[in-house]
Amino acid sequence: MACVAFLVLTLTLLLFISKNNYPDFTFSLTALEHSKISAAEASPCISNFTVASAATPSLRASDASSLRGVVDVLVDDHDAVDHDAKSFVGSLDDDDEHGVVGKLLISALRDATARAAAGASERDSRMTDAEVESWRRKHPCRSRGELELKYKRRKFVKYLAPNSLWQRVFTEYEKLHRTCMRKLLGGSSSSDGQEKDNKFVFSRNFSSVKDSGCKFVVADAQDFGLGNRLHAVASTFVYAVLTQRVILVPDKIVVPDIVCEPFVGSSWRIEGDSVREKELWTSSDQVWATMKNGTTAEEDAVSMFAVRVDNEKWHPEDRFWCDAEQELLEKQATWVYFQGCFYTVPKMFAVPRFRPVLEKLFPDRRVLTHVLHSLLLPADMVWNRVKQVDNVFLKHVDRRVGIQLRYRKGPEQFNKDHEMVNWRILRCAIDNGILPQPYQISSAAATTNSTPEETIMVLTTSLFRSAHDFLTQLYVRHPPGDENTHAAVGVVQLTYEGGQSSGLEEDTQALTEMILLSFSDHLLVTPYSTFGSIAQSYGALRPLLIDVRPESDLACEHAKSAEVCWQFATTIVDCPSEPRENGKLLWDVVPYVSSCSALEGVYEGVQLLNPEFS
Repeated sequence: MACVAFLVLTLTLLLFISKNNYPDFTFSLTALEHSKISAAEASPCISNFTVASAATPSLRASDASSLRGVVDVLVDDHDAVDHDAKSFVGSLDDDDEHGVVGKLLISALRDATARAAAGASERDSRMTDAEVESWRRKHPCRSRGELELKYKRRKFVKYLAPNSLWQRVFTEYEKLHRTCMRKLLGGSSSSDGQEKDNKFVFSRNFSSVKDSGCKFVVADAQDFGLGNRLHAVASTFVYAVLTQRVILVPDKIVVPDIVCEPFVGSSWRIEGDSVREKELWTSSDQVWATMKNGTTAEEDAVSMFAVRVDNEKWHPEDRFWCDAEQELLEKQATWVYFQGCFYTVPKMFAVPRFRPVLEKLFPDRRVLTHVLHSLLLPADMVWNRVKQVDNVFLKHVDRRVGIQLRYRKGPEQFNKDHEMVNWRILRCAIDNGILPQPYQISSAAATTNSTPEETIMVLTTSLFRSAHDFLTQLYVRHPPGDENTHAAVGVVQLTYEGGQSSGLEEDTQALTEMILLSFSDHLLVTPYSTFGSIAQSYGALRPLLIDVRPESDLACEHAKSAEVCWQFATTIVDCPSEPRENGKLLWDVVPYVSSCSALEGVYEGVQLLNPEFS
């Protein structure tokens, strides 16, 4: 019976992969070494979204002859796991809401949690209702229950409902994170019943994790703006889920201070600067140099306990996005370290072992929105500011318009171009039906006695106040005069610092303004600004990109997608162990990955296309 059950599982997976056109998705089936192995020991171990164990041949779905080998393996061990095999296969009904691939990911997370819990008390992996309530009191997060309501109220934007499969995966990942951290830090409670500080001290725990059954990834983003830091943390988290690694974030990058603690009963904070000591990490260049024909040569082996994959280039190197390299990291690297500032998820879809699960997890390909709404919710000190501004300026209007401006070269570019940019913003808003014609450029006379049929509030965010003053002059001091419009327009800007800086207060206010922009019905942004791209992603918005190029006559154009551009990403696949894809353009391998808009102002760059825009 086990033979039949596992064969059904195999065929189900093959049919699913074939139906969804995944010719490069590899998987393995457990070769049971002993006929007396227990059902628990035979449970799927699929951290790379494979059904795998230590002694398994790798099979490609496109290789028909390999199926006979699978059958031989099953026949050899037909008595091993009869009842559990039938139950597992039965649970993977592809008609189920979450499908085969979704359930395999959930199974992988559970398996990783079970390995981490080995040798630990049950208290290290479970929380009572009282403990959960105590933890929530200590780590309040009002935005968790209130943020979605701000998006539901919009009249001109289709509401993006929470992703049920992603929520379930997030819950399972939360258990893994809690189990590992409690095990390493000695549980959650002291003898007097008070909860211990759950911050991870890197220098003290770096080597001790080796036998913990846990794997880790560090998301670092020092010396970058807040938008870049949020991009880096969100990207690293997606990778952490795909590879069942515990994500940790240095408190030096401030992000843990301005967003809610994401994992109940756990913490993702790393204390101190020790994580950045270069001598701790083996560079990925050294790791890839050991690979010959997709495997590691023993005579050339280097220490792979802790691998730094960015090599100080602001994002992982190109070979990081290859199947063989990911398999090597999975098997040998307990620690992986990211130091970056970009949104790197588009290339995760190019990794064959990741692509099927990402497609199942995010069929709308609005990855960053779902991650922000689960992982990076604004902390109460941010949320209180958001609600205060929202209650005064945004809550009771009919239409909300967000405008975000970034002059990349600072005051020099501002002084030269701001008047041109202001008029382009106005033309863009009028041409796209967002704002009415102001009285000064309308042929109609002002009608100040009529009651407006629509109220519009424009929120501008910029280091300079030129756009705010320009729009105020047009709309507030000289209201729209078209008697067919009957719209009242207000303009507000909260800050205008004149220069970019960072710190707890600056980042608190920056995230406040990002969230407020995300409430917009219409969003106009500077193309290459991560400040604007975080706002669009929280709001699930496809923005209008303002053309700031002096040589252009274009006012703006719609972004290609609601997903953001990974600026400066290379567009060529660089995977020597994958000859069929190596050297191809990324969109020839993954058709829903595209180059970024020319307005992004970068020579290279890639982004995911949402199905409705591709």
